[in-house]
Amino acid sequence: MRLWSELRPDIVKIDMHFVQGVDSNPIKLQFLKSIQCIAESCGTHVIAEGVETEAELRTIKDIGIALGQGYFIGRPSPTPPLIAPPEISRIIHAGRIAVSAKPMFTSRGQVTALKLLTYIEPVQPDTVNGRIFERFSENQALRVISVVRNGAPVGLINRYNFIDRFSRPYQRELFGRKPCADAMQAMPLMVSKDMPLERSSAIILSMRTGSNFPMASSSPNRDAISAGRPARICCVN
Repeated sequence: MRLWSELRPDIVKIDMHFVQGVDSNPIKLQFLKSIQCIAESCGTHVIAEGVETEAELRTIKDIGIALGQGYFIGRPSPTPPLIAPPEISRIIHAGRIAVSAKPMFTSRGQVTALKLLTYIEPVQPDTVNGRIFERFSENQALRVISVVRNGAPVGLINRYNFIDRFSRPYQRELFGRKPCADAMQAMPLMVSKDMPLERSSAIILSMRTGSNFPMASSSPNRDAISAGRPARICCVN
């Protein structure tokens, strides 16, 4: 997202992971909608990669994504046809239909942030940097660690930023015994685990377009407004 906002590319290709099965997966559907919305605001063309079924093609077309590739559209060829096959043209020129994937939850018909939630053992602000480095070294898949005080999240430590800083000459000797609070990203975006995924996507989008966005507070009955730009999200009860 950061590179997108800085480079403003003419074309962005969406990985097939988000495309395949989008017609039946509401989470993938919402991600594609958000990506297309960002693309439209930046003047970027989006290519959906890995379109392998008619349902997938219909879905990305109805979202507004104008370009795609995949076996359903056409297999690789040294001399690809310049005109789409009749069955593909029929879908492309068909009227737009309401896009809706099969719900994964029946509770009020909404998919919430809880579906994306992954528990990661948090650390305290006074945890030394050396221990944070050990956590990242022990688990190569660990991308972020939350920092909590009295049970409330106060910051996040990004793997790449931390390793980049800590691996420089003499940094481990100088800062290994220092508290990790100095290395964390303070005031991360926090959303309730019960927040609809559609709303959380809109919040992230507003962050990228420079608008103020709501942050879920510890009270479920009110929202706080902030204009920060956190890179990661914490879910709270």
